[in-house]
This record gives sequence, structure tokens and C-alpha cells, in this order.
Amino acid sequence: MRSDISVVLLGKTGVGKSASGNTILGREVFQANPNASSVTVKCQKATAEVNGTHVAVVDTPGLFDTELSEEFVKKEIIRCVSLSAPGPHVFVLVLQVGRYTIHEKKTVQKILKLFKGSAATHTIVLFTRADDLKDGMTIKEYVDKNKDLKQLVGLCGGRCHAFNNKDNNNLTQVTSLIKKIEEIKEKNGRYSNYLYQWADAEIERRKQKKMDKRERAIQKREVELQKREVELQCLERCICDLEERLQEKVKITMKEENLKMHEEKRKLEKERGQLEEEKKEEEEGRRKLEEEQRKLEEERKQLEEEKRKLEEERNELEKTRQDCNKKAREEAENSNGFIKKCGMTTIGATVGSLLVALLVNLVAPGASTAVAVGCSLGGAILGGYGAVGAKNPLEAVKSSSSTVITIAKEIQRGKQELANTGKPAQI
Repeated sequence: MRSDISVVLLGKTGVGKSASGNTILGREVFQANPNASSVTVKCQKATAEVNGTHVAVVDTPGLFDTELSEEFVKKEIIRCVSLSAPGPHVFVLVLQVGRYTIHEKKTVQKILKLFKGSAATHTIVLFTRADDLKDGMTIKEYVDKNKDLKQLVGLCGGRCHAFNNKDNNNLTQVTSLIKKIEEIKEKNGRYSNYLYQWADAEIERRKQKKMDKRERAIQKREVELQKREVELQCLERCICDLEERLQEKVKITMKEENLKMHEEKRKLEKERGQLEEEKKEEEEGRRKLEEEQRKLEEERKQLEEEKRKLEEERNELEKTRQDCNKKAREEAENSNGFIKKCGMTTIGATVGSLLVALLVNLVAPGASTAVAVGCSLGGAILGGYGAVGAKNPLEAVKSSSSTVITIAKEIQRGKQELANTGKPAQI
């Protein structure tokens, strides 16, 4: 059968209660601080298996430190009793080697006075910092040298122990303490006195107070629920009345809405017909516009083609003009003595005029044609004059006489053909 022991650590702030609790449990559970300031501010409980024994350790703050209020101390004592209920097997009163002043002595007296009765028979004095013992001194030898410590340990049945909390691997110091606690458990059982009875009563009173408060809250809640239920029933009746009214109103509204919908539908169909007509007209207008655009495009292409042809003709005329200018420049450069020949030119022009008159007499109906031929003839005479390099117009006339006779014959033939066929002949 598994053994259970319950331990409460007591002592002044800074003597190593939390570190001793960690050493007993074999793991870091309580926050320890080597300085004099207290780290544990509330009672804490932790458990562990130590050599097959279930160990419960309650770590307490420095309950009798001067800076703690009486209300806080009372509250933490109740908490300590609650955590160790139905009562601890042993109180471990933690002191420090080399430090047992008048203040520590008064603190121990307060602790023993608080727990009264058989508290001393359930107490072991545990000295921390055993590594400070010199020259192989045992803890019993150290206690025997101090009258006050010897009296305290004697009050606790001569039970004392020493811990070196720095040596976590030393399991012997823990097993030895557990053995001493087991002996107290076998001999005295659990500790219980008026403090625990008062604490139990206080806990029960607080539980009852909480239960009474909870019952009052439940009763209040039930009254509120009943009130809410009545309100809910009234609300349900109002909802039923509203639903009936709403249904009636919905029927009337739906009838009106149906009439409006039919009227709107008729209007929409009429508007749709109008829109379709407008759409057809628009499509017809678009078709005509596309046709006009197509025709305009064709006209534009024709105009561009004409423009291109006119541009080509203009380019040809420009080229011809340039060629004429070039020939004129060449003729001007080659016409040495042109001014001397001006007199001859005048004579040639006179002869040309006489020839014109002759042609007019030959073909009276085509007087305009004769004039044109006469002009050409004058030019031919001058050309002949220039071609043969004549020194006088007589030579020019002579060289062109055959040309004049030929032209006259052609004109006479054209006149005869016009009279026979009604069409002018090609001269």
C-alpha cells in the first residue's frame, strides 16, 4: 500500500523554505531566492513521488514578517490549513545555520504559540546551509553549542535535520528526512487542534455563505425568469395580433400591387412596342447612313484617282515645261546672230501672210482653217530658212514652195470629201 505524508514548511523569510521544498520534491516547484526578500507571497502546494512515498509539501510565506497585515496573515493561515487538510503529518520549522538571532527566536515562539497543543510533537527543526558547518561538525554538535537552539530542538522531541540545498544530487539527506517524518506519522498521526477546527469551520462558513449567496442569486434569477415568462407570453399575444393584422394588410397590399403590376406591365409592353419601332427606324436610318457612307467612300476614291491622274498630268506638263525650257536655253545658246536674222524673220512673216491670203481664196468656207494653215506655212518658211542656213528670205520661200503646193492640194481634197460624205477629211 502506498504511503502518503503531508508536510508544512514554516519559518522566517529568507531562511530557505522554498529551496528546501524543492529539495524534498526533487524538482524546481517553488520559486526560491537566496536573498532576504520573500519570493513566496501566498501558500502553495506541490506533490511528488519520493522513494515510493507520495509527498505533499505546503510552502508558506513569512507569516510573521512585520510588513504583513493581520488580515493577510489570517487569510493565508486559513489557506495553509485548507491545503494541508485534514491536517499535516509534520511541521518542518526551517532555520539557517549560523543565524539564530532574537528576531528568529521570537518568530519561532509565535509559530509554536499559533499552533499550540501538540504542535511541537509534530515538528522537525530543519537547518539549511549545512555546507557552512565547519571541521566536519554534525548538526547535533552545532545545536548542542547553542543553548536556545538546544532548548528548541528539545521541545520538538530532539528531532532536527540539516539540508544542503546546493547539493541536489545528495538523495541521502532527503530519504533521511522522509524516514523521520514517517516515524512521527506512525507515532502521532495527523496534527489537529483548535486552529484546524476553526479553519474548517471558517471554510465551511464561507462555503455556506457562497451557497447562500448562490441560492439567493438563483431565487432572484427564478423570479426574473418568471417575470420574463409573463412578459414573453404578453409579447407572444401581441405578436399574434400583429401577425393577423399584417396578414390582412398583406392581402390588401398584394391585391393593390397586382393591379399596379398589371398596369405597369401594359405600359411596359406599349413602351416596348414603341422602342421596337424606334429600333427599326434607327436600323433603317443606320442602313441608309452606311449606304451613303459607302457612296461617299467610292466618290472619295474616284476623286483620289482623278487627283492622282491630275498629279501625273501635272508632273508630265512640268517635265515638258522643263524640257522646253532646256531646249529654249540650248537654242538660245546656239542662235548666234539671231538679232541679225530678225529682219529676215519679218520678211518671212510677210510672205507667210501672202500665203494665208492665197489659202483663204482657195477655201473660203474654211477660212479659219486657212488662217491656221497660213500660220503653219509661215513657220515652215522660217523653219526652211533656218534649216538651209539661207542668207535671204527668197531662198526660204523657194525651199518651202513645194510644201505650200502640197498643203493647198490637201485642202482642196478635204473640201471635196466634205461635200460628198458630209464628214471632214483628215489632212
